[in-house]
Amino acid sequence: MKIVLSILLLGILSFPSFAAKKNGDFPLQVHIVKVDMGTGQTDVSGSGRTDSNGNYSSDVSGGGSYLYHVYTVHVDGSHIEYKMTTPARHFKGGTGLAIATLGWSAVATSRGNDWLQIGEYKGHWNKDGSLEIQFLDEKDKFKHQPFFIRAEAPLPSEQTSAGKQPNQ
Repeated sequence: MKIVLSILLLGILSFPSFAAKKNGDFPLQVHIVKVDMGTGQTDVSGSGRTDSNGNYSSDVSGGGSYLYHVYTVHVDGSHIEYKMTTPARHFKGGTGLAIATLGWSAVATSRGNDWLQIGEYKGHWNKDGSLEIQFLDEKDKFKHQPFFIRAEAPLPSEQTSAGKQPNQ
């Protein structure tokens, strides 16, 4: 009986983490206007050891390169252009799920990111400063993922882009 109650309690605690966000939770209009590729390097790590005969051996891993997307984004008609990226994986659950998975939360509650195309999306700013964007997946189900600001710059004004100097 205690096991059944424990499972029921864990299920109740986990419920909010599985709740889908509603369309109204994403009030911002997000325009992805450009998608570029960037490259990064993974860290090199390793260790070495000497056996009883004085022979040294080592294990080294990492040091590879990887590609990632850099998104140029305009938000709600702002005069700022953001360059944003997203991590390879991101957290998808809530605190209840972390309790329910009993220490496996980092594995069980992360998922790979989708790559978005140029277009219009809905979004909202998270407390950590990331912009969460909502989109439809290939099965027409709403999904969302965080994007992190890497650079921001003011958009050129109409006068500047027409060849005139500002403040003329």
